[in-house]
Amino acid sequence: MRCARIRTAAVAWVVSGVYFVYQYPRRSTSPVMMPQLSEPFGLSAFTVVLMLDPFYCGRSPFTLVAGAAVDRLGLRTVLPIAAAASLLANTGQCGVSARSEGADHPDQPSQ
Repeated sequence: MRCARIRTAAVAWVVSGVYFVYQYPRRSTSPVMMPQLSEPFGLSAFTVVLMLDPFYCGRSPFTLVAGAAVDRLGLRTVLPIAAAASLLANTGQCGVSARSEGADHPDQPSQ
């Protein structure tokens, strides 16, 4: 029984660590990508920050909801649901950005 608990704890730490490594760049890239977002669209850095803030304002309260869900339902129930939701959201996000690339993209020559 003790060995099973240690194995479960180790798997939980590994999954959490991988998720942290995956999420950390997403949270810390905003200051780095400011010039790439402001220059092509002719936006000021302040305008770009106003566009990125809703992401963080929506994410912050949801962490409280996610924490309460883990406390109430348990990690084994919440983690697969959260992973599936994250996968669906990121897949949809990539699909939208892939469709937006066309001949008028700054890195592609016009035909």
